[in-house]
Amino acid sequence: MPRPRATDELPPGRVGDPYYFELRADCWDGFWWVSGELPVGMSFDSNGILRGTPEYEGLYFLTITWEDVFEGDVLSSVSKSFDLLIVEENEPLPDPAK
Repeated sequence: MPRPRATDELPPGRVGDPYYFELRADCWDGFWWVSGELPVGMSFDSNGILRGTPEYEGLYFLTITWEDVFEGDVLSSVSKSFDLLIVEENEPLPDPAK
């Protein structure tokens, strides 16, 4: 059964800086959706792309779901919770190695 490629976390972003992150699935059909509050200025599309320019700092709690669809029927679904950190303008981004 095809599964989305795993990622353990979303990279942090900064207020006023463009943000782009793409989730991918190892299959050809299916779509993504998100629940939770996205930062103002950002969007998430059914292709698994989180993008935009965040306007406010904060820690945002999101659940991202991928559904495997064949001829209109959902064959499987995978959800994962993420924390998305947006830091203040001019603040350094956290080091992911720490």
